[in-house]
Amino acid sequence: MERAVAIRQLFLQGQPSYSLPEAAELIGWSITELSEEIAAAELSQVGADTLVTWQTVATLAVTEWSPEMIEDALGANVTLLPELARLGDLCVRLPRYQIVALETAARRHDSTLNEFLSRYLLDQTSTEAPTLGRTVDGFQEAYMWPQVPKRQAPTPANFTLKLVRPGFGPAAELPTSSPA
Repeated sequence: MERAVAIRQLFLQGQPSYSLPEAAELIGWSITELSEEIAAAELSQVGADTLVTWQTVATLAVTEWSPEMIEDALGANVTLLPELARLGDLCVRLPRYQIVALETAARRHDSTLNEFLSRYLLDQTSTEAPTLGRTVDGFQEAYMWPQVPKRQAPTPANFTLKLVRPGFGPAAELPTSSPA
């Protein structure tokens, strides 16, 4: 399935849950890869009849799709994203050797500089999240998106699985999936 179509389908026409084949097709992974990821996240059992919640599919999808890809695919529907999860522009001045280092790292990770920096800065964001979640309106909602639906406070019941897919930043937590 074309990425932009999959993004629109997941975020504009999402279902409460998906079969493993449906979820794998949306994300662009094999069924085996998705099953292994869910099993590695300590889900009790993953079988052919396992249903994967929308939040789990969306959380895994955003490890595969950059914020730019999501915004481009959503177009005018970008307002579906929490305000602080939407892209903004930042112009910075850095020593050129740092720019070269960042560009090299982005290429090594097969990503754009924007995507690399966004994922790289998740560590810093995580460090600041407890304070910002209490002091900046909308921060917690944007930081946790898509793991927590709009205006739903995170509770221990919402977050039981650790995302172990290799990438940048802290491990994300996944909501549990329901067996069929």
